[in-house]
Parts: sequence; structure tokens; C-alpha cells
Amino acid sequence: MNPISPLHIIVADDHEIARFALMQWLRDEQERDAAAIAEVVAVASCQKALETIRTSLGKDNAIDMLIIDLDLPDMTGLEAIKILRAENWLKPILVISGSYIGTAKDALAAGANGFLSKQEQQDVFLEGFRFIVQNPHSQWVSPQTHRQIMHSEAVLKKANLTPTEENVLRHIKLSNKEIAEKLGSTESTVKKHLWSIFQKLGIASRYDAITFAIEAGLIVAR
Repeated sequence: MNPISPLHIIVADDHEIARFALMQWLRDEQERDAAAIAEVVAVASCQKALETIRTSLGKDNAIDMLIIDLDLPDMTGLEAIKILRAENWLKPILVISGSYIGTAKDALAAGANGFLSKQEQQDVFLEGFRFIVQNPHSQWVSPQTHRQIMHSEAVLKKANLTPTEENVLRHIKLSNKEIAEKLGSTESTVKKHLWSIFQKLGIASRYDAITFAIEAGLIVAR
């Protein structure tokens, strides 16, 4: 891996062990190719990541890449990614998350360049890191995540749900009132969508709907 100039990288994760592991993996990579990485900065919140990136703009140590968890205390990583893309920050973003496939889809749709689970090994992380560095305008997911995406798409295709019905299922752990507020709809409309979903899936309970949403990768099992 030989980027044009050494990379300044920021790692955003609120778990100290995760930050330490990611920084150590990057240091290992730095030792293998000293010209690849100039600096790795670790922060524990989205706001600090945004602040660091904004402050560095136009400077010699401007941040070249963001590695971020999606479950941060002050806001979600998804929100941070959307903010950065809205501000026209076009540098690569790699998501490392304890969440699974639904979040992977959302992360890529929000503008992330890559996604992998925290359960992946160092060699998979470095594979994704190298790919994104070399292809900053492309997207990458780990082989495990790719398989999950394909499974999710097959499950949803078979179910033949509408985009609105899929969106209702993304919020299925909430009450009907909360779903209506999230979607800018009414409780009666949400109930109609749920009735249609139950009919299409051949299910009779909210628990079954949650189970399907997890299998389809629309929500995270936790």
C-alpha cells in the first residue's frame, strides 16, 4: 500500500479496549509500511470526531480517513457520517461496529466506504483498510457482511414487502404511536401497514415480526 502522502487517521469509539485494538492494528500496519500512516488520533464521541476533522481542514495534519463505531453516546455514527457528507467532507470512512447487517446497509447508504463487524479478525480489518485507502471512492464490506447482505436481500425479495412496510419493520421494536411519529404518519396507518405485513409474512404477533426483521437485517438483534 503506497498512498501519495502519509495518512492522518481518526478512530472514534467509546470503548477503550476497541480503540486500543484498532490503534494497535494500525500501528502494526504502520510498521510494515512506515510511509502509509503518519498519525492515528483516537476519540470517544462523534462530536469530538467532527470537531477534530473540522479543525484540521486546510492544515498539514488534515484528517484523511475516519474509522468510526456506530453506537456512540452523543449521537450515532450514522448521524456523524451524514453530517460530514453534507459538509462535503469526501474522505474515506470505515465503519467498525458491533451491530450487524441492517446497520451495514444504512452505513453504506449514509456515505460510508466500508463496513465490518467488531467480531472480525485483524487481517479482515486490514484488508478493508487497504482497499479503502487504495480505492477511496469505492465501497467495501467484509465477506461475512456480504453474505449477510445477500441473505437479507433474498429474504426481503421473497416477502414482497413495500418500501414503506420495510420502514415500519425497521422500527418494529417501538410502539405504534412511536412508529407513527418516526414516519410522520398516524397510528391507524401504521396498524394498516402492520396488518399487511402480518398477512404477507403469515405471522400473527409482533414478536414474529421482530424475528423476521432481525433475519432480514432490518434491525439489530440486541
